[in-house]
Formats: sequence, structure tokens, C-alpha cells
Amino acid sequence: MRRVTRWEDIRPGDVWSVRGYGWISRAIRFFSAGDWNHSGLVLRNAGAGGLFNLEALESVRLNPLSSYRAAWDRRDLAVYSPDVEAPVLREALSWIADEEGGRYGWISTASLAVVLPLQRILYALGIRRQVPTPFRRARKCSELVLVYVRHCAEIALRTGDYAGYQSTRWAYTVPDLETFTPHDLVTCCEAHRSA
Repeated sequence: MRRVTRWEDIRPGDVWSVRGYGWISRAIRFFSAGDWNHSGLVLRNAGAGGLFNLEALESVRLNPLSSYRAAWDRRDLAVYSPDVEAPVLREALSWIADEEGGRYGWISTASLAVVLPLQRILYALGIRRQVPTPFRRARKCSELVLVYVRHCAEIALRTGDYAGYQSTRWAYTVPDLETFTPHDLVTCCEAHRSA
């Protein structure tokens, strides 16, 4: 993975984590014991309209990447590019686009008020196990990104893009999709940066 250092270098296929300062963002960071509270991936270029990212909020949907420009300027947006060949990226992006439209539903979203504090208690006890969010019908943000990076690794291996596979295979060392957080994404990408 390569860290993107200029806004104009962000491309479809890049993954990101952001640090927000609203009360929900602060609560997520506190209860997940991390520095980052939300993740997503750049899905496509809308031509002159700019880039769009795929992110899981109360539903998995496309949003303009420009909504995170202020966070970028504050250095609260970390963006990484998988070191895979263009055909691998195209196939992985095509596959992950099918996730768009998945919804959490209001019962699942409301259950976070119970799940997040319980999660913090478990972390404080040294138990690194994600409390499942009941009734959910879509992937959470960091889980969506991890599944995408795993798919990049699978395609790279299948197509013989061994450099790309080496860059993204860390996604398979994560023991459980549900324990993966936006903070974990930044930690893993930083640990596996290419020269």
C-alpha cells in the first residue's frame, strides 16, 4: 500500500480512514479505542464532477469524495493506494460496487447505543472481540474496505500480480472481519507501505 500525499493523486481503488470531530465520531473513536472513526474506498471518477467514494453509514452508498476535503486539509484523512495492477483494481472495484444499497436499518443503528459501550468494556478487559450488531443487513465501513482489499489480493494472486498480492495479503492476517476498525486500517496500511 502506498500513502497518497496529494489530493489530486487520489484515484478509484484507493482506501481511506477519516477522523471526525462530531459527537458520533468521537464516540466511535472512544468506544473502538482508536484514532480513526470511519473508512471507505474511492469507487469511481465522475468525470468533471470529481471522485465518488463508497462508504457504509446507515446504508452502503456513494458520496462525493469532496465532502472529505476539509478533513484532508486538516490531515484527518489518510488515503492509501493498493499496489496492484490496473486490471486487478477494475475487477475488485466492479465486485465491490455490488455492495451499494445495503442497509443497516433503524433497529440495527439504534442497537449501537448498547453495542459500543459494551465493546469499550471488553477492550478495557483486554478482550479484543467485536460485539455483533444485531439485525444488520450490510457491512460496516471498515469491514467493507477489508473485504475489498482481500478481494484485491485474491485477484492479484490469480492473475500473477505477485507484487500486488504481497502488498495486499495483510488483509488475510486479520482474524475476524468484525474486529477490524478504521484505526486498524491505517495501522495495517502504514505497516505494509511500499518503498
